Amino acid sequence: MKKIEYYQFMQWDGGDRHIPKDPAFFNRSDADAFLKGNKFDFFDKRAVYIYESVDDYLFVRGGEAKESGLAKLSDVEKKALCLI
Repeated sequence: MKKIEYYQFMQWDGGDRHIPKDPAFFNRSDADAFLKGNKFDFFDKRAVYIYESVDDYLFVRGGEAKESGLAKLSDVEKKALCLI
């Protein structure tokens, strides 16, 4: 699984909504530079998860990833995280 975070341009429609439009940027500073002081439009932080396969998605979604991660922790680490 890969997580991609980016900033999506949200353009004001002149009423009460903002519509997602192109472009999108990885860096907040680039997004702010694109706006150039525009007070009606903004950038919203988004995340996209890309899975290698259906099995990978089901593994993450089903909680198996959490269980296997917790199994790797020692008792001291579990205690430090207030899990036991």
